[in-house]
Amino acid sequence: MTRTSSWILTLAFLSGTSLAFAQAPKPAEKPVAPPTPAAKAAPPAQVHDTAGKAATPTAAAPAAAPTAAAPPAMPTPSPELDTLYKGLEGSWKCDTTMAAGSVGPGSPELKVKSMVKIAKAKDLGGMWYRGEYEIKKTKTVPGFKGTFMLGYDPMSKAALNVSYDNMGGAGLATGANATGDTVTFVGESYVMGQKMKTRETMVKKGPKEVEHKFEADMGKGFQVMGLDACKK
Repeated sequence: MTRTSSWILTLAFLSGTSLAFAQAPKPAEKPVAPPTPAAKAAPPAQVHDTAGKAATPTAAAPAAAPTAAAPPAMPTPSPELDTLYKGLEGSWKCDTTMAAGSVGPGSPELKVKSMVKIAKAKDLGGMWYRGEYEIKKTKTVPGFKGTFMLGYDPMSKAALNVSYDNMGGAGLATGANATGDTVTFVGESYVMGQKMKTRETMVKKGPKEVEHKFEADMGKGFQVMGLDACKK
């Protein structure tokens, strides 16, 4: 047999084998069982009372409401507050000198008596010292009453002075590097309808003696408007 005949027979054999494999019946597939219907949920069991009657099912208790968070703690007074103002507490009697022009254009220099009372403001959580200033009415001076609040801001490390009076005036000032013996407040005030820069200096000259100077800048630099020499 020639090599060609051998190749032909070999190809025929392989072709027949491949055909046989191709035509061989596949094994029967196992039939798939139909899906089992889902079981129906069992009805809730009936609860019977002692008489044998069906009782009404009891509803589940509602979930408890979440507990509200506690409010933040209130701030407490800074120790610097007492360091600065404790020595000013009490009642003071003052000899007051009012500079010329301080109570109106052309007004002369005036010397009057005034009174000051300073105490810690317990109704404000002890965060301030409250001061009451008063000049009695006379033939030459109208009566004057003012309130000032002395505080301390620990963030800026500055003394605070908030004031207002019966003439419609108001002011806000801060004092840097304040001590228990001296403090200078610099800020802005509304006085007699005018906005101006102001400066107040308090100097403790002894346990029972304090000097207070009030200055205003109305465009020409700070000028002394009033001076209080106070004693307990």
